[in-house]
Amino acid sequence: MDARTERGRGRIYQRGSIWWIQYFFNGQDRRESTHSSNRKVAEKLLTKRMAAKDAGTLQEVTLRRLRFEDLQASIEGEYQLNRRKSLDRVQDAFQALSRTFAGWLASAITEDRLTKYANSRIDEEKAAHATVRYELAVLKRAFRLAKVPCPPFPSIQVRNARTGFFERQDFEAVLTHLPAYLRPVMRVSYLTGWRTLSEVLPLQWRQIDLQAGLIRPDPGTTKNGEGRLFPFQSLPGLAEVIQSQWEAAQEIQRGRGVIVPWVFFRVTHKAIEPIKSYKTAWATACQTAGIPDRLVHDLRRTAARNLRRAGIPESVAMELLGHKTPEIFRRYDIKNEQDLTHAVEKLAAFHAHEAQLRDNHGTITPIRTGAGKP
Repeated sequence: MDARTERGRGRIYQRGSIWWIQYFFNGQDRRESTHSSNRKVAEKLLTKRMAAKDAGTLQEVTLRRLRFEDLQASIEGEYQLNRRKSLDRVQDAFQALSRTFAGWLASAITEDRLTKYANSRIDEEKAAHATVRYELAVLKRAFRLAKVPCPPFPSIQVRNARTGFFERQDFEAVLTHLPAYLRPVMRVSYLTGWRTLSEVLPLQWRQIDLQAGLIRPDPGTTKNGEGRLFPFQSLPGLAEVIQSQWEAAQEIQRGRGVIVPWVFFRVTHKAIEPIKSYKTAWATACQTAGIPDRLVHDLRRTAARNLRRAGIPESVAMELLGHKTPEIFRRYDIKNEQDLTHAVEKLAAFHAHEAQLRDNHGTITPIRTGAGKP
């Protein structure tokens, strides 16, 4: 079957049940599959190509026969160029995607095939919904960075937001079972609410203003890319940790004759090393303390709750934690039974006040009915 359009404006035609479009661009014959058996899809694609051609925005890069590996290279290159901290996570996502799409043309990755991939990952490989949603999100971004037509992506609903947090006694119990070199790290995470892996562990002494009592991470080193301040001298528990780490670093420098640039470090017989991992030690400590399956990230939620309980204005709390939007802060602002108890206590106080006003103004005596005079 052949369907011709206006002369010079290309044509649409079928190969089997699939519709294709054909047109001329830069003196070459271009043919593209729509990967669809719907004629209207072909008509829309041809109209889009002709409009771009007329406007001068149709580019060769749009028409290249890119493969899955080209998409991966485009996003990895952008992450490397901008020194994004989540490059490892993107590479992990593409490792999972490559098990299905390796060697595929980008044009062959359609909505149906993406949906099939997502279902397979969730149902057969038992991957978390959030994990699969992230994998599809980075692939979609790769399409856009490569500037090739992007197929519709399936939407995956995630309803597994964590609500964990630490009471003080639970946190202290976990600390006692952690290696000594990790205890200062986790105490700082608990007190500041900063991200342990990306914001606490990388801290160096050049970012600590001991005289002013300020922690000043460099712009671009935090998750949102913005600079931040935390006046640690005003929080005794935090000031003690910073001072203790400083004294330990100075002692090592005097004893071993080496410079210790990191605020948090690990001492071995051979060297002084930055701390790179804590997952195994943390899981073991939580298990031993009798509160398994707790995340280090729960410390961030705990800090958000503590800031609210302390009466800190939301805008200031957001700045201390590094949240860019109120919605994110409120998601971390966890409520528990103690919060509800405080609320009910306030409600009880309100009712008691109302009762006192009633007693001060007297009560209304019911009108007696029946015979007789008062």
